[in-house]
Amino acid sequence: MLVLRCAALIVVFCALIHAQPEGARTLDIRVADAVYDAVSARIVAAVQPNSPQFAQTVVIIDPADLSIQGAIGLPIAVRKIKLSDDGQFLYAWGGGVPSTLFRIHLPSMQIEAEYSPTFADDPDSYMHDLVPIPGRPRNVAISFTDRWGNWSGTAMFAEDRRLAKTVTASTATLLAGPAPDVLYGYNSLTTSFTVSRLQVTDDGLERLGESLGGMAWGFHRKLAVSRGLLYGANGT
Repeated sequence: MLVLRCAALIVVFCALIHAQPEGARTLDIRVADAVYDAVSARIVAAVQPNSPQFAQTVVIIDPADLSIQGAIGLPIAVRKIKLSDDGQFLYAWGGGVPSTLFRIHLPSMQIEAEYSPTFADDPDSYMHDLVPIPGRPRNVAISFTDRWGNWSGTAMFAEDRRLAKTVTASTATLLAGPAPDVLYGYNSLTTSFTVSRLQVTDDGLERLGESLGGMAWGFHRKLAVSRGLLYGANGT
């Protein structure tokens, strides 16, 4: 078990390693967000600017011995990170309107791209969530609100180019579906709490059928897909 200490939060990762007799091991860094890379069996973490070590960086951690395998400094305080399904690319972004998005090539720890995606050329676009497209590691779907938190829409980007077909149904929280060309979007911003299926096409995104209610309830819920089943943070 590995424990990363955050500002007012302890994030626990079970990273497929053997428990040590002395119990949990700790690494004194303050983490804004972190993901486990099953391809490399490493943890990738975005470190907060006020961390006592590795401040305002993205680091790769070997959970077996807590060694830092790589680090890259970023010019902004990163709020969220997402990993492509092949483990090659990390997407990192912070606050700000419009938000700045970095695509980091993890094997070389180099920034491959930096751009500010927007929805429909709206300068008030704010990135709410992102999911890399399975099988297309340089393509992503991004959900947007405006600077006041009102829903805007979800768009797909190939490299840094926004594709034509976008979705206006509220799909603020995004995740990859059971097939490479299907995504799920959860309306975590209003009390309808609906789940939508999105089709990935060469021109962007299309909604598949009607949005479904009654599958999850609550604002800012996290969802996960496993073995063809969709799970919500409230256990549904």
